[in-house]
Amino acid sequence: MQQTTKYQFNLVDATDDFSPDPLNQNAQKTEDKFAEVEADLADLVTEVGAGGHNCRIAWGNYRGTGKYGESNPNSLSFDFKPILIILAQGHYFGALTRGCSMGRSTLGDGLYLTWKKNGVSWYTDTTINPAQSQDNKSGTTYYYVALGVSE
Repeated sequence: MQQTTKYQFNLVDATDDFSPDPLNQNAQKTEDKFAEVEADLADLVTEVGAGGHNCRIAWGNYRGTGKYGESNPNSLSFDFKPILIILAQGHYFGALTRGCSMGRSTLGDGLYLTWKKNGVSWYTDTTINPAQSQDNKSGTTYYYVALGVSE
């Protein structure tokens, strides 16, 4: 009798004597695997809602103004505490992660981050294409996805 590679289910050959045992063994292996998956999902649901927080998501876009620098930061606000924000423009993307004081613009340039309860602001001090490096090039549309928690 052969067995499947991943879960070692019994494969009944045409030349094997018929017995319900291999089929019963397959059924038991299936039930055991379903029980593992159920337990993993229950743990995941518990973690997602840990501490009374619910996972939140928001997405949208903004249009660049051409302003840049510490006195002209970009900012995004939400009705929840953002944990991760992904910015995208064209085929470029960058990420802002709560707890970090530096982020990555869509061009890969360094951004200085200031986290607030329900938002974030950022700026760059680069001298090469500063508005574009700050994800604020005039007339350009930038897209974002924010993941966070409600409090």
